[in-house]
Amino acid sequence: MIGIRVNPQIGAGAIAMSSTATATSKFGIGLVDDRERVVQRYLQHAFLSGVHVHVGSQGCTIALLIAGCKAVLDLAKEIDRRRLAVGMAPLKYIDIGGGLSVDYGFDPNESEPRAITVLPDFDGYARAILEEVPALTRSDLIVFTEFGRAVSAKCGFALSKVEHVKETGGRKMAVVHCGADMFVRTALLPNVWRHRIEVFDAQGKRKEGDRSKVDVVGPLCFTGDVIGHQRLLPSIAVGDLVAVHDAGAYTLSMWSTYNTRLVRLSPSLPASSSSS
Repeated sequence: MIGIRVNPQIGAGAIAMSSTATATSKFGIGLVDDRERVVQRYLQHAFLSGVHVHVGSQGCTIALLIAGCKAVLDLAKEIDRRRLAVGMAPLKYIDIGGGLSVDYGFDPNESEPRAITVLPDFDGYARAILEEVPALTRSDLIVFTEFGRAVSAKCGFALSKVEHVKETGGRKMAVVHCGADMFVRTALLPNVWRHRIEVFDAQGKRKEGDRSKVDVVGPLCFTGDVIGHQRLLPSIAVGDLVAVHDAGAYTLSMWSTYNTRLVRLSPSLPASSSSS
């Protein structure tokens, strides 16, 4: 499939940084700004057989995703109508993007508990499409979608050893080995990209009991290297293990070698490093 990515310019979700259908988004050609120019390219080039849209991922509602589907389908209908009028073949493919959000399940024991939003599952998303955009199911059209985060986020976790526990300025800190070089978004926007954290003893048994506020911090040389701010966690000690959940997306894939941090590419390859 060869096609053009378009931006329906229908607005942002709850997280501006992961919304890709705003008026000023860098992705795609804006349909409000340049719809006719897009259509003309499909009339000029017969090899263009599909069209692609993606409104964003985390923080985007089902309503926003459906609005993106409707916008791209409406465009495809116009392209088909005008192509058929001049003897050209209609489009064969539509890519409606992905963007189904992940419920990171924030721990209600956090120092500032937030309500857990139960998001629609894949079946719920499919039902919404079938009910509101039934034309996507026509037999002569192949529809693609790409879920990414929703598929992989909960398939992984990061497990790190507690190297040091200290208290300074009235705040308790637990220093672990993983940090902002892996949890980049968490370090930059901790209130937006916040992962569940659990504590286990050195034998791997989950710790329970009374909880107190702890900053879970990484080993890098800047103050913002924090994985969890003031989390309510059980008693935590040197040698314990900290599990950071829902790390199967946007974590190891964003790894950097800042501060000459080592990353082993495979068991058969030597560790590589880079200076900060």
